[in-house]
Amino acid sequence: MADGLSGRQVKKVRTRTLGRTGLKVSEIGFGAVEIGIEYGLGTEGKRMPSEEEAIRLVRSAVDKGINLFDTARAYGESERRLGLALRGIRDNIVIGTKVKLHGGEGNNFKDTIIASVHQSLKALNTHYIDILQMHDAQEEDLLDSDIHEAIQKLKKEGKIRYCGISTYSPEIAIRAAESELWDVLQLAYSILYREMGEKVFPLCVQRNVGIITRSAFFKGLLTPKGKSAQGYLKSIYEEKVRPLESIAEGANIAQIALRFALSSSEISSVLIGIAREKELLEAIEAANMRGLDEEVIKEILEIAGEDVPIDS
Repeated sequence: MADGLSGRQVKKVRTRTLGRTGLKVSEIGFGAVEIGIEYGLGTEGKRMPSEEEAIRLVRSAVDKGINLFDTARAYGESERRLGLALRGIRDNIVIGTKVKLHGGEGNNFKDTIIASVHQSLKALNTHYIDILQMHDAQEEDLLDSDIHEAIQKLKKEGKIRYCGISTYSPEIAIRAAESELWDVLQLAYSILYREMGEKVFPLCVQRNVGIITRSAFFKGLLTPKGKSAQGYLKSIYEEKVRPLESIAEGANIAQIALRFALSSSEISSVLIGIAREKELLEAIEAANMRGLDEEVIKEILEIAGEDVPIDS
């Protein structure tokens, strides 16, 4: 398959199994936040894709083998644009969306979840959601009876298939995996932040909980945009990211970051925020490169040193 820009052949993205869901998901997932809102490092002066561009980009990703799309109610136009782009091919796609439980009005979680799912179904132009996730779940959410009543009701009605949480907390992720109530965890993992891999991944494998990761590029720091970082992020870039360029092996820093994440077999899919065709093609090219060998990974870890807190 030619990429439409350079004419070079592009291999389709490989798939992995998402834990006990049994879903076969592309090892690169399309993070759809950037087709819905302005997001990430260096957004000043950066235009969000138009609706036509977003639809074309999503269709291009599908053509290249990406079948996992991650969105959320909080991502502006993202759900609606995905719904338009996936019309007619939805049954070949795995859609994950999120409901925000905290920070809004009211505290009736059951009503909040059901209302949010109905809004998502309408925006996505679909009858069901494959993976419903609690956005930035808190510890008290994990065993909340109202939340689980809502999830069971929606599953029984065929409106959702599986449930999960997204979290930045290893402690919350561990409790979720131990509970056996959550099918999928969406976790941060990158060259600069590896705590989840050490503390959570082995338990997820043991419990057959699917792992989807995000933040592989650490807020854009592990991409060419990192050169424009300011303040504390600039110091991290100079200390930990710039030295990685010496082992890039002909790839750019973003491709090294993606290959590092994909080197973890426990991960089913690595979400990449995609707003341009160039970003899509570079991600697929990186996924199709040979895996990083142990010596390269060792060198990366020596350069990266201690974890950088994800909320830096």
